[in-house]
Amino acid sequence: MSDTLITTKISIPPARLDLIHRKRLFEQLDSCISKKLCVVSAPAGFGKTTLLIDWASQHDLPLTWFSLDEGDNDADRFLIHLISAPESVEPQLQLVETSTALRQAPGATPVNAISAIIVNELDKLQAPLTIVLDDYHLITNPEIHDMLSFLLDHLPETVHLIIASRTNPALPLAKLRARGQLLEITALDLRFSSEEVTQFLQDVMGLELSQEDCSSLESRTEGWVTGLQLAALSLEGREDPSGFIASLSGTHRYILDYLAEEVFNHLPEVLQDFLLYISPLERFTGDLCDALVSDLFQREWQLGPQHMGSASELRSKVILEFLENSHLFVIPLDYERQWYRFHPLFSEFLRNRLAEDHPGKVLGLHQRASEWFSEGGFTAEAIHHALLAQDADRAGDLIAERIKSSLVRGETSRLIRWIEEIPADTLSKKPILELGLLWSLMLSDPVKFKRRIHEHLAGLKESLGVDESILQARLAESEDGSQDREVLSEFALLVAYLSRDQGDHQHTIALFEGALNALPEDEHFTQSFALAGLASTYGRAGKMKMAERAFAQAAEHGRKSGSAYAFIAAKDWEATTQALQGRLNQARDTYLTAIGYISEQGVEGLPLTGHAYVGLAEILLEKNDLDAALAHVEEGIRRGGQVNDIDALREGHLIRARILVALGDEDGSQVAIDEGIEFARQIPGLSCLQEAQAWEAILQISHGAISSAANWASNRGLAVPVDLEVVEATQEVERKAFARLLLAQRKIHEAEAVLMRLLKWSEKIGLVRSTVEILVLLSLALHAARDRETALRTLARALMLAEPEGFARTFIDNGPTMAALLQSAAAQ
Repeated sequence: MSDTLITTKISIPPARLDLIHRKRLFEQLDSCISKKLCVVSAPAGFGKTTLLIDWASQHDLPLTWFSLDEGDNDADRFLIHLISAPESVEPQLQLVETSTALRQAPGATPVNAISAIIVNELDKLQAPLTIVLDDYHLITNPEIHDMLSFLLDHLPETVHLIIASRTNPALPLAKLRARGQLLEITALDLRFSSEEVTQFLQDVMGLELSQEDCSSLESRTEGWVTGLQLAALSLEGREDPSGFIASLSGTHRYILDYLAEEVFNHLPEVLQDFLLYISPLERFTGDLCDALVSDLFQREWQLGPQHMGSASELRSKVILEFLENSHLFVIPLDYERQWYRFHPLFSEFLRNRLAEDHPGKVLGLHQRASEWFSEGGFTAEAIHHALLAQDADRAGDLIAERIKSSLVRGETSRLIRWIEEIPADTLSKKPILELGLLWSLMLSDPVKFKRRIHEHLAGLKESLGVDESILQARLAESEDGSQDREVLSEFALLVAYLSRDQGDHQHTIALFEGALNALPEDEHFTQSFALAGLASTYGRAGKMKMAERAFAQAAEHGRKSGSAYAFIAAKDWEATTQALQGRLNQARDTYLTAIGYISEQGVEGLPLTGHAYVGLAEILLEKNDLDAALAHVEEGIRRGGQVNDIDALREGHLIRARILVALGDEDGSQVAIDEGIEFARQIPGLSCLQEAQAWEAILQISHGAISSAANWASNRGLAVPVDLEVVEATQEVERKAFARLLLAQRKIHEAEAVLMRLLKWSEKIGLVRSTVEILVLLSLALHAARDRETALRTLARALMLAEPEGFARTFIDNGPTMAALLQSAAAQ
């Protein structure tokens, strides 16, 4: 994971030995353990990071550290480091393993998903834990601000957050301030006092200055730590320090510009070049610097009073140690002094100077950095520098190597950002990148995927020289194991997913099967999604047994790929398909397998975990195990709420409403159905909302609110005869609700007509569960029509299908008339 998790970013940087211990500020920080949040905010160079490092080194308390940079605006990168930091000091937490699975889930957002997992895991801590986020001003992604706001709202009492930033963070500070949950340390607090200025200049910087000169510097820098350091460096060796101090004027920005140049210009030319050449790096180590500055070692070096030789005697590691010891704004990131970074202000100065003095070298330096990171396995950094080097071909090749692993881990946002930085002419030559972009969009943002797929498919058709008419033939002709076959098979999968929503099942199945035949058997992740797409198409085409088998195969490939989402999603749908076929016992066992895997793998926060509990609850409801059904549906709703899994919440509340009706709680049932409808409104399209409203009509009929149900039917335009083309489950629920309404209105023959049409459809497709319900309703219609003999025969058919699997509520929910019919059937 070296290219994903940068361990130095979540390690507390080592404290310098030669610094001022600021005890008055330590006392303020000590009080942060009684607050939710402490914000240390001040302009650059006021010693925010140094203060926190020194304070942490003085305390024996669990503390985690996350050093931020601009790359952490990528939500995936931010999250992997944020959740890894607490585990570095509290290994019993399971944040990384759980959230890795969560990030594989399509559409899962950090705000609604990982925040809840972090809170739940941190709540297990017995001892206090402090989390430090350093340089938070670099974060501009609203998604990350929202996640931290959620985290602050729900933090356990044992956990405290410290944020160091140049600006006030975009968090609910006013609310926390009003509640007494915020500690603020500002630039006014961080300014060096007179005593601290004197101690710093004399003891740390080793200057022999008069008290008057120290006071003058304090006045001119206003206690600004970096200004003092820059001034001290400029004062070294000057015969008239008082005159130099008197010449200082202007704002901090002007002082910085002037003093930085004073410091820089007094360095040997070769050392200036060394600093400029490594300035494009956000973090660096000796070996990495060697790769960028190798030509400098052919020149003579002079470091301080000691003369250094040439390449055979000198390496970057020695120079970095010299720079650190000389207070030249090089900051170590670990205690072994392997990795360093520049002070941000000095880094900015160096990069600007590099662009001015050596504009022709910038791209080449990024190129060398990319090569070094790539050879070391740091793929993300290699891609970053290749893009900055404007080497689109190299960046594209590196991204292509990363696509599969990123998709398996759910790191789609960064993948999308990388690919979108590749110029169009390069994308046209590397179709695998455009395919990667579409896969990322499909998994993370289905709405955007549908909006953009036609545009990208047109480009892919042109670059591949293929369209749907010859796609199957090209796939068959492609060579086993070739990149051409890999690209064509993934292209076929995307075309198949698009075709699936257009209703041509035969053509879609052929596309999925062609792609599957071309995919290598060990491409488990792609195989899993291809099989899941094929299975869902089988289901839409009414081939339920084939759908079930394909979902089972998709689950196995998902397990082998290491994608918890792929496995659980396929198992969830496999169980749903079994239940639709009336095999309740097998569906129950499949749901339990998925739930067991969730526990075994520690991925409780994955969105579909809630859905699996909800599906099992519906099986238990049908079997009339009401207490267990209620417990499971409430657990599913709880889990769904933690990660904002709208499907689990929508279905969960609808099923909970049915359970509460069975338990005699009509008021609670109405509240649950209202919540189910509200969640259905959040899902794009009308089908989920229409299904939820149909369930509300069914419950209204059971409560005797016939006029309300009649208004629903009128608004939906339901009338006899009903359309035979019943395809979606939504339409099925509506039509069964309509049949129940007709029965309640004593429109017996109309109800019978609707039910006979529904029965013909459900038997054709093999929906045994639906068939049982339709037969039960039909027996009631026949009984109302005084055809008792046919009613009992119809009921007998339902019982033959239902008894082996333990159906119960389908019969019980139809009241006294059904009870009487069952007694008559039993007598026969």
